[in-house]
Amino acid sequence: MATNANLNKQPIGLVKQTLALSSGDKTLVDTDSGTTILFDTELAAAQTVTLPSAGTAGLNFRFIWSVSHDANFDRIIQAPAGELFIGNVLYHDSDAATIVDTQPDASDDRILTLQGESDVEPGSWVDAYADGTSWVLTGCVSAVVTFAFT
Repeated sequence: MATNANLNKQPIGLVKQTLALSSGDKTLVDTDSGTTILFDTELAAAQTVTLPSAGTAGLNFRFIWSVSHDANFDRIIQAPAGELFIGNVLYHDSDAATIVDTQPDASDDRILTLQGESDVEPGSWVDAYADGTSWVLTGCVSAVVTFAFT
C-alpha cells in the first residue's frame, strides 16, 4: 500500500487523523499534514490556528465546523509571517441568502477571520494546501458572520 513517508504516516484508505480544537491557540507543524481540524465546541475566547511554512509543497489541512457555532469569539486561520493566502472560498451569508466568492488580496493577505457573534453552520469547511510558496485556500462557509481575509 502506498504511503507518503515524509508527511502522512497513514497508508491510503485508512481513517484520517483528526484534531478537535475546543480551546486555545494551535500552531500546526509539517507532521500534522493531512489532519482534519474540527471546530467542534463553542468558544470562551478567540482562537488562532497558525499553519506551518508553505515551503513544503503538498502540506494540507482541512478545517471543518462540526457543530453549529453561535459564539462571541473569532476563529482565525493564519499563514506564517511573510507567507500569503491565494485561492478562493465560497461564503454563503445565511441571513441575506447570498453567495459570495471571497478571495484574498494576493499582495498581503495571510489571515482568514470568521468574526465573533457568528452562527457558522455545521459542515462549513476550508481546505489549505501548500504549493511551495503560498497557502492555497478553498472551501465553502455558511454563516451569519463577518468573513474576511486580511
